[in-house]
Amino acid sequence: MPETDSNTRMRIGKDSDQLTLVLFAIITVFALLSLAVSTSVFLVVGFLMNGFQPLEELLYSVIVITNLVTLYFSAMGTLRGYRKFISSRTEQPARAGTASREVKNGGQVTVPGLNQNEELILEILRKNGGRMLQNSIVREVNMSGPTVTRILISLENKGLVERKRHGMTNEILLEMR
Repeated sequence: MPETDSNTRMRIGKDSDQLTLVLFAIITVFALLSLAVSTSVFLVVGFLMNGFQPLEELLYSVIVITNLVTLYFSAMGTLRGYRKFISSRTEQPARAGTASREVKNGGQVTVPGLNQNEELILEILRKNGGRMLQNSIVREVNMSGPTVTRILISLENKGLVERKRHGMTNEILLEMR
């Protein structure tokens, strides 16, 4: 059996996560449709027959409870799968501890393994003396607030910035100067 490298295993894992997410989403949609159809059928039958028999009510209750349980677990699976999918897309290779730093000519500090958005935010912080309010960064980079927050959390986890609460926003401090 041929050996697989870690990149192949990671890709297969991500593909599996995506497949799981899609399957849970499909099950959620079918549970919703089943609930809607069974309710509609029950109401139409009850209207046409001028009432319900106790056995029909029991059967309907079992169907509804089964659909609700399926809907709950499939929705929770979809949510977990979505979170896992998103976190796998935003993970960086250097996750353990702080990122290694290299100094290039001119005293400019760069960090290997950063994505384009992280580099952009670090560059803006450097140009502004290593200290800015988060809402100013949002305006300058023309990204949504949640996107900038995720990028800043990633940079903070790598030990490159520090976020301090500042009123309704955060003050972002560049850790490497």
